[in-house]
Amino acid sequence: MAGEIDPLQLMQRVADEALELIEAADGVLVGVLIDSETLAHVCGAGHVASHVGKTLAVADSLSGAAIRTATTLVTDDTETDERVNRTATRAYHVRSSVCVPLKRGDGLLGVLSVSSKRPAAFSTNDVELLGELAGFISAAVGAASDFTAATARLLADPRTAEAPAGRFIAGVLDPDGAHAVTAHADTERILQAREFSVAFQPILELRRGRVFAVEALARFDDGRAPDVVIDGAHEVGLGVELELALAQTALAYLAQLPHDAALAINAGPDALSSGGIAQLIEAADPARVIIELTEHVGVDDYPHMIDTLRAHRRTGVRLAIDDAGAGFASLMHILKLAPDFIKLDRELTDGFDVDPVRRSLATMLMRFAAETGAQIVAEGVETAGELATLRTLGVDYAQGFFLARPGAVAGLRRASAQGTSRVRCSHSDWTAARSANRLTRTVAQ
Repeated sequence: MAGEIDPLQLMQRVADEALELIEAADGVLVGVLIDSETLAHVCGAGHVASHVGKTLAVADSLSGAAIRTATTLVTDDTETDERVNRTATRAYHVRSSVCVPLKRGDGLLGVLSVSSKRPAAFSTNDVELLGELAGFISAAVGAASDFTAATARLLADPRTAEAPAGRFIAGVLDPDGAHAVTAHADTERILQAREFSVAFQPILELRRGRVFAVEALARFDDGRAPDVVIDGAHEVGLGVELELALAQTALAYLAQLPHDAALAINAGPDALSSGGIAQLIEAADPARVIIELTEHVGVDDYPHMIDTLRAHRRTGVRLAIDDAGAGFASLMHILKLAPDFIKLDRELTDGFDVDPVRRSLATMLMRFAAETGAQIVAEGVETAGELATLRTLGVDYAQGFFLARPGAVAGLRRASAQGTSRVRCSHSDWTAARSANRLTRTVAQ
């Protein structure tokens, strides 16, 4: 069995499980000493996972102090604690942390560091549990034979079998945990090698037939669906980093969009709360940015999200709720967050020119939008019939393959011209049909 154990994989599982076990934790890092003065972070989870692979001076951090003193150190507020590396804690929004040294005999191997975005987040029980987990990591890193013995003792002890640490050990030994390690490495590769791009799809104003906005859509080099990649990144604690990288790429093209067109970028609740996206938008032109709230991560704290969005909106940013009508979550977002735009999910617009049920639900959302001052954007428009029905119902904006397919920014002018032409043709057909109906009624009278 000893030959089959990969200490690095086990440490990553520890990091992932620690994030689940410690309720207050937002991030976990495991660092090992590469020499007497330098610590290298080899595994991580949560909002600090992007720090994996980076080094830290032992003399210049709370983690280093824990190693130098061979004691567990806790900081309740990084803003007032002189022992911390304040540049690093501010960059990763760390306000409190626990650093537990990893030991082997009389020597030191590294440190287990668990952090929170809130001050004074960790209890005495949290610190005790992290001490047990650090002992487990130390055994795994130190030697496979020692690790096997430690595991046997923990699993054989009836007291630990029912305790949180006992349940943790069982989770760590689950072979499925290896999937998380692979997924983490996969996402890190995508981020570091920039194995993604952004496609742009025009959003047309149906009344005047002009390009109102352009949505930035993620594309990944390996061909996987964006939702699959981004959801997977969130599962291993790198979702925010990936969303910010995509937003940064999209915003870099803002100056190349059609004159006065807004740029719609997708962002989940965690990315919005991170502070990173605000910095990116402020460096661009907030008045031309629409944030589309996506559902890669659920909103657990609506009051906090409302405060976050209020700060964005003060700069001129507008909010759109994506996938309206696709489920309960989007409806809750609409009720709680008062968006500027409500985007009808493609499941609603797909064939709704011939489906009265879809039309009824769309009409209900339109009435709600009118009462709250929001505007409707229909997604997934793929036929002339759907476009004509949207116009008849009074929908404000639309996007979809029938109008213009997503593509590189270089082809945006041509795609926009196609969409504008089809909206105006639809308008002409609609006007002609309305005139014909009036003439028929006049003759009948």
